[in-house]
Amino acid sequence: MERRKRIEELEQRWDQWLKVISHDLRGPLTLVLGYVQAVLQHLPPGSSFDQDRRNLTAAINATQRLDKMVGQIVDAARLEAQILTLAPTEVDIVPIVREQIRKARRRHPERTIRASIPDDVPMVLGDPRRIGQMLGSLLSNAILFSPETSDVSVSLSSSDDVVEIAISDQGIGLTESEKEHIFEKFYRPERAQSVRREGLGLSLLVVAGIARMLNGQLRVESPGPERGSTFYLSLPITTTSPSAAD
Repeated sequence: MERRKRIEELEQRWDQWLKVISHDLRGPLTLVLGYVQAVLQHLPPGSSFDQDRRNLTAAINATQRLDKMVGQIVDAARLEAQILTLAPTEVDIVPIVREQIRKARRRHPERTIRASIPDDVPMVLGDPRRIGQMLGSLLSNAILFSPETSDVSVSLSSSDDVVEIAISDQGIGLTESEKEHIFEKFYRPERAQSVRREGLGLSLLVVAGIARMLNGQLRVESPGPERGSTFYLSLPITTTSPSAAD
């Protein structure tokens, strides 16, 4: 009993420490982001300020990437310590998928993101915020690790017990050995090391961990190097009630 109490106390301290780190790092980032966005918004029109607009936009993107990395570090640490908490509920996944696709298209207007979403997708068990986070990470990876002229596709399907979201790219692909390690902490295929990419190699670890906590699964298939990859995120069905069509 005493040992269990001690473990719980250590878990609480660790979680509190992570909250402090997240707050102390994200607070200044939020301040910087808000200031830079305000400056960009109030720039006078005209081509003479085009370079300023580009510089400010680059600063905004860099700040948002850093904020995302802080979140991934905290989530990965909580997963490892088994103290990550979710709020599972019955979720209509279709609006979440569509919103993440809209966000990806806004961030990458030069890319074509194709969607195949049926009208009769059942409800799933999940945490809406975390589902959005998982889909956003998978879409970002698909875009970052594939040629700028290539398409990314998102499709939904369902069976008797799960809804599965498939996100496919035409990028660097994976060898059999790489597939075995792709969900490990800090892992990135050696073929991608020489290419400038953002991130810490934690996003897939976090997505896979959250999926497991929701009694779901993340898996990947790839026909080989330079032949693209498809990541499949499955979540358990809670009811057969279909989603309303847009």
